[in-house]
Amino acid sequence: MQGHVKWYKMEKYSWGFFFWAVLWGLWLPALSFGEEPSSAGKNYENELLRLTEISTRLGKLNELLRNELENSRKNSSALETRLTESKTELEQLRAELEALQTSSIELRMNAETSLQESAQLRDSLQKTESSLQSLEQSFSAYKQAAEQERNQLEQSRNRYRLFLVIAGTLAITGWTAFGFSLMF
Repeated sequence: MQGHVKWYKMEKYSWGFFFWAVLWGLWLPALSFGEEPSSAGKNYENELLRLTEISTRLGKLNELLRNELENSRKNSSALETRLTESKTELEQLRAELEALQTSSIELRMNAETSLQESAQLRDSLQKTESSLQSLEQSFSAYKQAAEQERNQLEQSRNRYRLFLVIAGTLAITGWTAFGFSLMF
């Protein structure tokens, strides 16, 4: 029974010490916090202004990159339209060639003249096909270059976002450390 009473008294004193330690822990930082409020406020304002300036610059850069990407997409779409028109023109030329071949079969009597015209049309078709192929190659090269540029722009934008996150994290960590240093 006495062991129980001693433990109760000891617990009673432990709570008292804990209460005084908490009060002392709250009172001590309050005293040190009042020493230099102006310098802490200026540092905070300077850091806040820097972060705001960085954020503004990043926003402008992001808008510029977005506009460049949109212009690149428009150019790509215009080239794709030209390619489609060239393909339809090629199909029309192919249809003409088939019609000429059909008429050359019917007019076997004038075979040499018809064959010469047909050969000329084939040559022009091959030239058109080769020019279309070179146009397709240049379009695919342009498209690949545009994709690379877009990827580079995305990577650049992601790096700037990462920099902003790191800068914000460092600022918060700095202010947290500063707050803890003021508390203790």
